[in-house]
Amino acid sequence: MRTVRKTSVFPAPREKVFEKLQQLQTLQYIASPYATFTPVNPDDPMVWQVGASSSYRFKMWGIIPFGIHTINIERFDIDEVRSREGNKFVPTWNHKICLPNPGQRK
Repeated sequence: MRTVRKTSVFPAPREKVFEKLQQLQTLQYIASPYATFTPVNPDDPMVWQVGASSSYRFKMWGIIPFGIHTINIERFDIDEVRSREGNKFVPTWNHKICLPNPGQRK
């Protein structure tokens, strides 16, 4: 298993960044053009909250089908977002997003 760490600094208050993290469009924007995520059932409301699970048709570069990708939310608050994710090709694909307070380092 490999771990990838990525740090980004955004010119916005952490509340605004957290607000954006609550939108599927943000995931779609960040992943593009390398990956696309289309809800399996577009009529289901996408809710990022602890215990929520959602499934997406996942395509690499928007053209190569990569199966159904499932996202399970373990923590979702302004300090940290954690998900356990995967699909048949990548069974473990977990994320941890930290939004430190100004001046705080993680």
